[in-house]
Amino acid sequence: MATVILELSKHEFDSIGALEENEKGFFIAKRPFTNMNELMVSANLPEEVFPSHTFRSATDYFQTLALQHLSHLRLQQRNAVNSKGDCRKKFTARCLFLDITKKLCTEDSQGPFRLCCDDLRPSNVLIDSDTFHVSGVIDLEFTYAAPAEFTWVASWWLLLQTPEDWEGDLNLFLTRYTPRLRAFLEVLSDHESKLIKQQLLSESQRLSPRIKDSMETGLFWVCLAARYSSMFDEIYWTFIDHRYYGTFTSLADRIRLLDQEQQQEMNELVRIKTNQYTKDEDFEDYYPIDKLLEL
Repeated sequence: MATVILELSKHEFDSIGALEENEKGFFIAKRPFTNMNELMVSANLPEEVFPSHTFRSATDYFQTLALQHLSHLRLQQRNAVNSKGDCRKKFTARCLFLDITKKLCTEDSQGPFRLCCDDLRPSNVLIDSDTFHVSGVIDLEFTYAAPAEFTWVASWWLLLQTPEDWEGDLNLFLTRYTPRLRAFLEVLSDHESKLIKQQLLSESQRLSPRIKDSMETGLFWVCLAARYSSMFDEIYWTFIDHRYYGTFTSLADRIRLLDQEQQQEMNELVRIKTNQYTKDEDFEDYYPIDKLLEL
């Protein structure tokens, strides 16, 4: 797995987006698909909500992902919130996270950008049963050029689980995850040293120091929250909020950090969502079977 990650990280692109290939090689041709599939299938968000273009700035892309979380809350027609307080807390978290992404100091904001596969995990890696060597990687349809930060953070799959399958208490997850990460970093660092000795990798291409730092700086959680809408609230309130806004004392204190326009929008959203979960309204399905077949 260290070999696979290092191989992906070597490739550089001048913009963020999905790949196409022609006689000259691979190039960035379409919008990136980060989190889009989940929000289409699970939240029924209309296609026009998502970006239709590629990106030249990592900061712009992080902001776009944060805005998608806000769209998710606004537009999911059923089961988006379970109370007025829940709606206020979710809206506040998304606004504050958007503010974080605006101030996020990405090291290579203008590129180069790196290959990333949101679905890369051991279950998508084929092993030769005789040699126990990796013989191939499958399900790469969601591979795209992404902010370098996505390559520089720790791998979420080290417990052989998806984020949705982690414990309800993320601190318990972290207790189990940390020893696995240490072991992986040792393997990764040793493999990097071997490749550098063989002149197949430069010292500047090492990932292990950056991955270790991603847990200490919290970048791991920011990137994970940006990419996984189903886990956003748990990740934000457990690992992100206090790092940027201090000790959490009350939701009212966090709401005061929103500007007047955001607070007005929050109150209107609470009214709309309250009606949605108390009334049986018609459901508008943006992806009937014929539309899904087109996609």
